[in-house]
Amino acid sequence: MQRLTFSLALALVGLAAPACASDADEYDFEGPRAAILTGFDATELPNDDGPEFMYALEAGFDWRAGPWVLGLAASIGGTDAGKTEYGVAAPGDSVTVHYGRDVYAGFRAGRVLGRRFLAFGRGGVALTEMRSAYKADSRSPEPAQVPDPRRVPKFARPGTLVGFWTGAGIEYQLGRKLYALGEYRYANFHDGIYRHQGAVGLGVRF
Repeated sequence: MQRLTFSLALALVGLAAPACASDADEYDFEGPRAAILTGFDATELPNDDGPEFMYALEAGFDWRAGPWVLGLAASIGGTDAGKTEYGVAAPGDSVTVHYGRDVYAGFRAGRVLGRRFLAFGRGGVALTEMRSAYKADSRSPEPAQVPDPRRVPKFARPGTLVGFWTGAGIEYQLGRKLYALGEYRYANFHDGIYRHQGAVGLGVRF
């Protein structure tokens, strides 16, 4: 996924480079678009090895009415957020939990500010994979036993979680096609499972 994201970033730059060389009297902020995003991902599963990072590919379509812009968008991505809890069901054992694929889908609404800026808010449905693995103490003479789920921390819930997400950001037109953006996202999956993401991105309109 990370290699694909990097490859698409190069493709976006190459596709939009000729358009960046010429300016425009006004930018329309409408039509189909695609972008890559990366940034920080703060969750209830703090990464033991340092900061948590996220990356995503996004596609959408915008309609403009005067200074207002309405659109639909969907993104797919991932993160390195994860955590290991020790001594969950027995001394020396551990439960490792980490996020898998993330899918966001929803709408965004914004207002054009000046010639190049678009301020927007967004929201919709969020789906994320959560994977967990149990490991017994290898030094223990007792056979490995999967712990009682009631004794496992509440965030150790494998499967696909469904929640909602909201966010806000700024889009800046670099040229007729290429644009940059920065945004904040918040997703909530209930039971204390949440995401705070700050991302920057590069996109192109077709």
